[in-house]
Amino acid sequence: MPVLQRTKDKLQFAFEKPDLNQLIDEGSTPMQLYKLINKLDFSAFYAKHSSTGAPNYPPEDMMAVVMLAFSEGIFSSRKIEEKCQRDIYYMFLTEQRKPDHSTIARFIQKYKEEIPVLGVQVVLFARKHKIATYETISIDGSKFAAATSKKHSKNSKNLERHEKYLQKKLEETLKKVEETDRQETEALAKLRKVEKSVKGKLERTQKAKIELSKRKAEIKEKKHRENHQINIEEPEARMMQSIATSGYNPQLSVDTATGIIVAQSITVSRSDNHEFSPQHKKTEEVLGADKTRAYVADSGYNSEETLEYIQKHEVEAYINDAREKEKQASVEELVKRNKSLTIYDFVFDKEKNVFLCPNQKYLIETENQVYACHECEGCALLRLCCRKKGEKKITKTSFTLLREAMSEKMKENKKEKMNQRKTVERSFGQMKWNLGFRRFHRKGIVGASVELNLLALSINMAKIIAIFYTFFVLRLVRKNIYRIIRAISNYLVSNTNHVIFPRQQPHVQVG
Repeated sequence: MPVLQRTKDKLQFAFEKPDLNQLIDEGSTPMQLYKLINKLDFSAFYAKHSSTGAPNYPPEDMMAVVMLAFSEGIFSSRKIEEKCQRDIYYMFLTEQRKPDHSTIARFIQKYKEEIPVLGVQVVLFARKHKIATYETISIDGSKFAAATSKKHSKNSKNLERHEKYLQKKLEETLKKVEETDRQETEALAKLRKVEKSVKGKLERTQKAKIELSKRKAEIKEKKHRENHQINIEEPEARMMQSIATSGYNPQLSVDTATGIIVAQSITVSRSDNHEFSPQHKKTEEVLGADKTRAYVADSGYNSEETLEYIQKHEVEAYINDAREKEKQASVEELVKRNKSLTIYDFVFDKEKNVFLCPNQKYLIETENQVYACHECEGCALLRLCCRKKGEKKITKTSFTLLREAMSEKMKENKKEKMNQRKTVERSFGQMKWNLGFRRFHRKGIVGASVELNLLALSINMAKIIAIFYTFFVLRLVRKNIYRIIRAISNYLVSNTNHVIFPRQQPHVQVG
């Protein structure tokens, strides 16, 4: 077998700039990303540019590079720099200028306020081009680890111990500085660095100590108050049990039809009980107020505050209640479970206005919204049902009434709404499993917010490109369907002796 002959010497070829337009396909991701980004308004970015000094990279090019990197699961500015030096897709977007990691990091930091505005533009772009209608929005949260390690999280006792250790180390360092000969400049410079580092750590520890005392004053339970921890390097982050480290609880509002992320925010709350109203307000701010728009969420948002907000603002919302039982448990099952009964173990009959207990006894309304049973004596569930008194009482609170109203609303199409709710979980799955994003790389709630905005923006752009490109291909095929059929027919006819679409021969009468 012959060997291919070299057309040029390799060194000569290395110093020639290749024409990247010939190497990039028209339907490739960077080409589609470049086209989409150039449809957005970057005037806010250009307003921050200075007329003096060295020229900056065009913000469109830098944003395209960052979006391509995030969509491929690359979040480190150093790794993005490597891609700009080696990958033709990144070279195409930067016109082979090769920005370094400092330039990329400064770009993200400088425009952290403009990036969310760009995200809103992408969401509205999808509505303008009829990619998404945003009729139903799914809301959910998930836990992500903070950039700082768990080892920096300490409770009051450990914080006191750490402060004493740093004070002792600072005293020893200052003593060494005094003893060091002034002529030993190199040794003195190292000691000065150590001194500066220890002073900074001590200052952060003292600030964390003050912040921890404020937080502990707000905690009611003694057990949680004593065990409460604070992260010295990243005080905003909270200890999350589900991820066993300090982290945040990002919230997403996602369109159930397309999976486009409409709004996102970072919270430090360990639960989602109080996060529905802020996320609803943010979504309505992006899309504009619409009373017909529906919202779905899981049982983590089922709180009195949320249900009151929904009722007050007339929000078309569907909140699941995981504690509600589809089938009432039997007496044997409850005895085996050996846990105190709650209101969820009783069935309320709206027509008769009574509660039915698991032992098939009625609780009749004795006062306004107060129901009692007088047949509890000798009941197998007496120990689990009413420990203090000989009769069971259930009082309907405002939360109970709101929860019942939501439960009635959910019965109509619960399965459909819960299937729609899963859309937001797919977005978190895309982040965690497909892109490998389980930990923030920038410190503080501000840094985490910037990173979440970039991640949501990259996912939205990828979805819009996929949907838009598919629609474009389908429209092209539909427009030229007859030409395609005719071309296939002519090809088959020319290559075989069989006629695919024979013409009807006129009937000829003989004789």
